[in-house]
Amino acid sequence: MPAVRHRRPGPFNISPYMTSFGSDAGSSSRQPVVFYMKHPFISLSDKEESDLFSNFWIWLKEDLLVKHYKKNYAEDRYKKGKTILPQLFNFGVATIDNKNWFYNIEFERQLIDNSHIDVLFYYIRKKAKYSNSSTYKFINLCCNFNTVFLNAWNAYYGIKGDLSKEVLDEMIIDYINGYKMLVYAPWHTVDDVFIPVNLEGRLHWILVVISFNDRCIKVYDSINNSLHHSFVVNHIKKYAQLILMYLVKSDFYQKKGLDIASHHRYQGHTVYDSFEIVYVEDLPQQPAASLDCGVYVASYAEFLSERKDIPAVLDPEEIHLRYGALLWNYGNQKIQAGAVSDIEAPLKPVRNRTQNNSSERITIQ
Repeated sequence: MPAVRHRRPGPFNISPYMTSFGSDAGSSSRQPVVFYMKHPFISLSDKEESDLFSNFWIWLKEDLLVKHYKKNYAEDRYKKGKTILPQLFNFGVATIDNKNWFYNIEFERQLIDNSHIDVLFYYIRKKAKYSNSSTYKFINLCCNFNTVFLNAWNAYYGIKGDLSKEVLDEMIIDYINGYKMLVYAPWHTVDDVFIPVNLEGRLHWILVVISFNDRCIKVYDSINNSLHHSFVVNHIKKYAQLILMYLVKSDFYQKKGLDIASHHRYQGHTVYDSFEIVYVEDLPQQPAASLDCGVYVASYAEFLSERKDIPAVLDPEEIHLRYGALLWNYGNQKIQAGAVSDIEAPLKPVRNRTQNNSSERITIQ
């Protein structure tokens, strides 16, 4: 393909996936069009994929600084005045106005942040929701859940924070009942809950999966050595202990119809016994000293959401390019169509302030 610079998406980004909305689509008298593409993870032929990746790469490299690779995470990698995007990319849970956002998701050894993980997990949820063939019931959470949960742990451990235990309890129960996120569902309606976790002080992402059928917490990690393993398990013990209280406070077991006395995984346990922690082995590992953990976590979640085996080896360069190009393509098509996303926020429940307080029954270790 000729290395021609494009200030607009190439032909692939218009056809065959663009819809013609008619000559009056831009009329101010009409309501905004709801975008027909529900997620960016479309199937592509080899030719379409090659064209898309080439166009994205041309766009991404345009106006890069010569020594962009020497810049740190918070610094611009583009020439002065070329960082801010002329049009916003609206990805539902995040609105992107900075080209460095795409740089970080595309280039290897770049740290992707909460907004990248939230966007990728949001579209993994949407892909499952609108898939006609998906029977697997899961939900994945936003990055904020882990922050709220750790604040709650600290509050119960006696470390004073900005929010009270009561407020934090309410926030976590809202997550469990399905009231905090776009394209979300209550926990009692699913089999597994995926939680992206950024380890405190490590700049490292892992994927935590709470499995209700197996009564365990599975850890998917792109680094596997004994010292790191011990640190991760100590972190996840907080989930294994404290999440039980919130399942009880939210009436999870009653809503799910799960009888712990008869369920083979729950027999011999009380509702307050810690879930088993399972460190999943034989996963593809990130290159040494890289910061590719975030895209590995997103890949783990994507494979698991489709009930596919995670390959023994993943190519981080390919993962970065795929996620960056698909999101860029999706955002451009949405801009061209002048379209908006579906309204997918759940209704807010009426608060019941007489909830039973069972926190005293949990022992923080």
